[in-house]
Amino acid sequence: MPEFSALVDLIDKQGWEELINVFKDLTIFQTWSYGAIRWGEEQLSHLILKKDNVIIAAAQLRIIKLPFLNKGIAYLPWGPLWHTDNGNNEENLKQMLIALKQEYVVKRKLYLRILPHDIKVENSKLEDIYKSVGFRWSKSPYNTIILDLRSTLDEIKNNFTRSWRKALNSSLKKNISYIQGSSQEIFDQFHDLYNDMLYRKKFVPGVSVQDFMSLQQQLPEHLKMQCIIFKHEGMPVSGIIGSCLGFRGMGLLAAAGSEGLKLRLNASNLLHWTWLQLLKGKGADFYDLNGIDEKKNPKGYFFKKGMGGQEVTHIGRFDLYNSFSSLLVVKCSDWLRELLKAFNYVKVHSTFLFKKNSSNE
Repeated sequence: MPEFSALVDLIDKQGWEELINVFKDLTIFQTWSYGAIRWGEEQLSHLILKKDNVIIAAAQLRIIKLPFLNKGIAYLPWGPLWHTDNGNNEENLKQMLIALKQEYVVKRKLYLRILPHDIKVENSKLEDIYKSVGFRWSKSPYNTIILDLRSTLDEIKNNFTRSWRKALNSSLKKNISYIQGSSQEIFDQFHDLYNDMLYRKKFVPGVSVQDFMSLQQQLPEHLKMQCIIFKHEGMPVSGIIGSCLGFRGMGLLAAAGSEGLKLRLNASNLLHWTWLQLLKGKGADFYDLNGIDEKKNPKGYFFKKGMGGQEVTHIGRFDLYNSFSSLLVVKCSDWLRELLKAFNYVKVHSTFLFKKNSSNE
């Protein structure tokens, strides 16, 4: 019988960011640097599972507790990591879930919430594995489009819709150059493009571009994000920041500048075409277009859909708890988070309206 053992909070930042590189399902959201920037190092917890002394799974969690009550939530986004070159043994996943339950639900009496990175596919047993350990399933809030990069570039391009391909071919004929890299200078140029786009669209982002700027400075070289900036006659017109980790590369932030739109350069089409070639060149099997929402962002949805990928969703959200008081804490937290999102939406849009009125006076 194999012997499983769990190591909890016995690793430092450098050790963690070297260890996770072996997992094929790695994303930037499971890096120590991302957790430290978004939540603070004091809220991070790390569990590593070994099978016969070989690491088979790992997870970075965010721990949120109410002061003095010792109640709260252990939140695991885009994890656990368990896909390796040695195969995706579902028994390893089950043992990892048991270890997570034992540490955070039984021992610490926290509410455990997991948002796995795994995609929902027919005949998948993954949901049943979570349920067998006691987790409650909810529909995943994450829908996206994934392009299969294992085909040839010609085959990928032929899957684009006619209008998408026409826009791409048009931009290929124009005087557009690009720069690519991970330097601070390139990221600063993207920052300017992104802020220009936010003001133009009156868009309320779910993430802070400044957080990604800070994250880039903290990530070790092998985990750093890449940035592409397209220019027309020396002027930046569009850009993308993304991650090339694991078998599923993704774009994290994309921006189209006002000047590029005025010139009708279709630079966004060229941008995504260039980015997917970069991912393919780095060995990624898939390109995750980083979320879709047909109702809230129909323009973005139809743009991404035009690339001919497959609409998918993650397998679900899974919750487990033994403490009723921790359940109340999480329910209140969920309600407050939705309230805060609504408040920020009103606040940002009011700011845009005030600036517009002020500029007209």
